[in-house]
Amino acid sequence: MDIINDTLEINNFAISSSGDIAEIIENVNNLQIDNALIHIVSFIHNTVLVQNLKKELINILPDAKIVLLKHTNKSITSLTIFNIKSDTNVDSISDEILQKLYIESNFKDISIKGYRNKLFSRYFTDHLTNLPNVYQLRKDLQENTDFGLVILNIDDFQTINNFYGFIVGDYIIEQVGNYLKEIIKENTIYKLSGDEFALILDKNLGFYDLKEYLTNLYQKINNILVQYQDIIIHIDLTLASSANRDTDQIFSKVSMALKYAKNKNLPFWIYEDRMKFEDEYERNLQLSAIVRDAVEASRIVPYCQAIVDNKTSKILKYECLARLIDHNGKVLSPTLFIPISKKIKVYTTVTKTIIDKSFEIF
Repeated sequence: MDIINDTLEINNFAISSSGDIAEIIENVNNLQIDNALIHIVSFIHNTVLVQNLKKELINILPDAKIVLLKHTNKSITSLTIFNIKSDTNVDSISDEILQKLYIESNFKDISIKGYRNKLFSRYFTDHLTNLPNVYQLRKDLQENTDFGLVILNIDDFQTINNFYGFIVGDYIIEQVGNYLKEIIKENTIYKLSGDEFALILDKNLGFYDLKEYLTNLYQKINNILVQYQDIIIHIDLTLASSANRDTDQIFSKVSMALKYAKNKNLPFWIYEDRMKFEDEYERNLQLSAIVRDAVEASRIVPYCQAIVDNKTSKILKYECLARLIDHNGKVLSPTLFIPISKKIKVYTTVTKTIIDKSFEIF
């Protein structure tokens, strides 16, 4: 049973055989029906089931308006009773019910739109901090032609999260978000993934203006104190931005600047094209492919270097040093490929290969 409002009541029944009619009629008879519109919906109308059902309904509800409708389900006959609990002219009962259904449908439509808008809003909002998220940031950037982007990252957050636990970690992110929103009132603060935040500058600043801005900003937000119960945690941030007029690929440019600042333990860094960060990334990707290929093809080899006694000039022993032979036969120094092998997690394989091949030489 559905109750649309105080005056309209809807009862639905499903009938699969003539044997169900007696029970259905009993249930209908128990309803308090004042003014009813009855829909009998079936695949065809000239069946014993439909005709008997209609006859029984007329017997118990002689004033009800009965309408026969069709649907494509061959096995089920549906019965719907719309009951208006008020003084209504029987001739206009269909119009009354349609009006109430329209009002209800319109109300539901408004509710669905409200829920949809709320859901849509959640898509653009970070659930932890209630700050606009990266999707909202990208949307806002698309609507601007002259802007600057600043990314702020919590230092050593992984260490803090591992030591205190994710509950404290989430609390820290929430508090840092609130702090940034309070301190940087002139800009919207966005919550990106993980431990990163961002803000949009009103215009694209030149290098020196941007440097001055980041210096002042860093001084304002440096050394944030977050208290959790009886624990006081010191939070520092690293900042990054881009001084390029061309804002294409600005996310990747600012991210490269942030990584550089992190690696060099700098308070902030500003990306410029002349720094050629992309070239370094491209070289690392190419070198990664060379290292993977050499490891798979067993072209990591030991170079034996003699260790000589300075007094006797005799060779006492040898040390075995790793070298990589690329597919062109060129020998690569370990200073080039060892750091990459660690990053791409094949360093252990390189070590085992050198041990095995050294023992073969011995």
